[in-house]
Amino acid sequence: MRLIHIVVQNIKFQFRHGFYLVYLVISLSYLAILKILSEEFARKAFVLLIFSDISILGLFFVGAIVFLERDQGIMQTLFVTPLRVSEYIYAQVLSLSTISLIMGLFIGLLRFGLSINLFPFLFAILAASVLATLTGIAIAVKQRKVTSYFVVVTIILLPFFFPVLNYLQITNIPFLQLMPTDPVITLLEGTFSSLSSGNIIMAISVIIVWSIAITIWTLRRFDRYIIRKVGEIQ
Repeated sequence: MRLIHIVVQNIKFQFRHGFYLVYLVISLSYLAILKILSEEFARKAFVLLIFSDISILGLFFVGAIVFLERDQGIMQTLFVTPLRVSEYIYAQVLSLSTISLIMGLFIGLLRFGLSINLFPFLFAILAASVLATLTGIAIAVKQRKVTSYFVVVTIILLPFFFPVLNYLQITNIPFLQLMPTDPVITLLEGTFSSLSSGNIIMAISVIIVWSIAITIWTLRRFDRYIIRKVGEIQ
């Protein structure tokens, strides 16, 4: 119940600071582009737009949230409230995933209608949002300047976009299937075509393993760069 309350508060915070407005403008822009493309090209572009948009915007917004909340002293309240670090992080993940799901459904349903396969589509959006948000938090807690945050994010994020080359059939590198972004793209492809049970299980398994690993990494970095630092100051 406490986690739900925190998620609701985060959504209100994001709405108040214009996050939803930004997503709406971007979604309308993407929808306009997809409307003028043929069905085949629109589907291809849709996969790339959703994948890159959730990853990049998710990292951008979670970085902004961490910097803003740290400047406002919200981080320090973790020491004087029953709120656990894990709850704080999970609340950020869930609230930003909510925006991503709304945006994805908005674009997908208005452009392609009910022809899309909802399960792989929604799971892919959720997975991309979770991975991007966790990674963004893990990077942002150490950085003190927005510019340095984006430099580090770019360096770390770039290799994770390599599976796009396989998707576009520019390359065919098997080991890229082990990267967390490859199964996300696979599931997004399943939005318009049938995936075998084996492909779905493989994709979900890789995503779960990476999500657990990145969650542990994020919790440790939050403890090291936020909790311990605040404790030293106090």
